[in-house]
Amino acid sequence: MPIPTITYRVDAREPNTHQFQVTLTVPAPSTEQRLSLPVWIPGSYLVREFARHLSALEATQGGRVIASGDGPYVLIRQEADAISIATRSRAPTAVLRALRKP
Repeated sequence: MPIPTITYRVDAREPNTHQFQVTLTVPAPSTEQRLSLPVWIPGSYLVREFARHLSALEATQGGRVIASGDGPYVLIRQEADAISIATRSRAPTAVLRALRKP
């Protein structure tokens, strides 16, 4: 049986806002689906706090909001439907420059 693929969608339609809309979809979530972000990168001792770049997080399942606000989260699967997590993320300056190039 193939493993369902987790997908990410990045929407950069509004580069002037310096934010992207990022959506993560878990097609076959486990009964207790955990959602978290690391605070560091392997090989680096610097604490980076990646979550500070996120805002307006919302998790939906079957068209219903099952979590919103700031994390970390433990999402309890309420039904067999996929879970989608959407958030806005501040874009790094280098990415914004690349989007503005003709």
